[in-house]
Amino acid sequence: MRTILWLEMRHRLQSPHIWLVFLGVIALTLLLFPSPYAGYAVVDIQGARGVYNSAWMGASLALVGSAFMFLMGYYLVTGTVEHDRHQGLLPLMLSSRLSINGYLLVKFFSHLLLLNGLGITMVLVAMLQQLVMAEQAGLRIADYLLPYLVLFEPILVLVASIAILFEVIPKLANQYGNLGYFFLWAMLSVANMGGLSAHSAITTQMAAAIATPADVPRQISIGFSALKQQQLTFEWGGAVYDSNVWLPVTLQLLLAVCIMLLAMYLANNGYHLLYHARDAETPRKRSAGHQNQLAYRWFFLLTRRLNCAFLLRAELELLFAGLSSSLLLILLSLSLAALILPLAAVQTVLLPLLALLPMLTLSRFSIRDVFYGTRELIESNCSKLTLVRTRWLAAVLFLLICSCGLLLRFIFERDLLAVLHLLAFILLLPSMSMLLAGGFHWRKGFELLYLLLWVVGPINKTGELDFIGVTQEHLALGNTWLVATCCTVLLLLVKGEGFTRLPWRSAGTTGKAKA
Repeated sequence: MRTILWLEMRHRLQSPHIWLVFLGVIALTLLLFPSPYAGYAVVDIQGARGVYNSAWMGASLALVGSAFMFLMGYYLVTGTVEHDRHQGLLPLMLSSRLSINGYLLVKFFSHLLLLNGLGITMVLVAMLQQLVMAEQAGLRIADYLLPYLVLFEPILVLVASIAILFEVIPKLANQYGNLGYFFLWAMLSVANMGGLSAHSAITTQMAAAIATPADVPRQISIGFSALKQQQLTFEWGGAVYDSNVWLPVTLQLLLAVCIMLLAMYLANNGYHLLYHARDAETPRKRSAGHQNQLAYRWFFLLTRRLNCAFLLRAELELLFAGLSSSLLLILLSLSLAALILPLAAVQTVLLPLLALLPMLTLSRFSIRDVFYGTRELIESNCSKLTLVRTRWLAAVLFLLICSCGLLLRFIFERDLLAVLHLLAFILLLPSMSMLLAGGFHWRKGFELLYLLLWVVGPINKTGELDFIGVTQEHLALGNTWLVATCCTVLLLLVKGEGFTRLPWRSAGTTGKAKA
């Protein structure tokens, strides 16, 4: 099992995309500790923060970094079982001495090692940043390791176990996994702040370091927020790791163990695809019916009447065919609710939700023909440039249809700023999806970037990064139109051949979609 785990980690680290994730994590860590004149705060306690010593930076990094990895970590590690099944490796691995439980444990520990690699990278960068800032002399490694073990590690174990559970339920993983995990993350985040994790105990101790009157509640803000004035500083000696801290850690680890046991129980049932992967007929062959059906449908569409209007209609049909009935019902319900609910509720609640749901379809949309093996069939019947432009237009029309309720409501309210912002978003999302997912064959890169911008911008109400218009700021509108225009022009000018000559793509990865 150790050999397979080593090969699994070696395969993951050979991907150039994972090193882009490491660079992104390094950049994020550098932003977590702003200078006094940066104009924003990440951890703010009634207009103050701790001096950048080991205790404050270690605890702040664990608080913010664990929240970041709790959301982004799942989308980074999920999909490995589906990748093995699609590549035909799953029956080969399970036909050896490796059992189903052993296979799941290999996947679990590979997830955990990768996530810990990212977390340790954040810790090392924070240590180096403390030495450079030099607000207080002395580097204490224990002040970084203890918060990491208490706040970071249980979250990573929980994320790795949830990813395994979602992957052993094929229908859930294929249709509802990403969306289901987002709502699960939201519920668990609320539970964590309520006492399921040690976050609440640590933040309470940090807030208690501020001397305030007894009748004034101590409030702590975690996340990127603009400052009206420079933060005050105080010296914090670190957290006290008592039973209030270790008890939630134990609960989280027990929850992760229960999730892994449930995943193993489901995977060992006779009806599960992992159980049947030992058969001579591999899951790849059994699942070929859907792939062949899609290929035959494309062949039927392309051999009838090949013009842009017909291709556009075909792309729209395939887009809506990729939506599950429940997701389509949710989109229709939200569009109708946008015409009925008060405008404030529409802008603060429905607008972020409707900006999130189409992402699940568009992330797979750009790599669909590569994943199902219909790429050569399509490119032999039309030029790559025509296909790129037609798909982009189909995605724009798809988003217009999904956002019609919001658009009509803003028009009825004569809110020109909201209308322009929504139109900019409708141009931005397909262009970003096709550049990252389609051009670079990196669907997870698009999902991670989009979710990060969605949390930092609309959810956290950061005006400069609000790409859907929650904050109603003209600066955000200008930034969204600028990025959308640049991405759209780049996409429409680039022909399909340009993406195959990227310097970091080797010949072995050409034509394979990165999970």
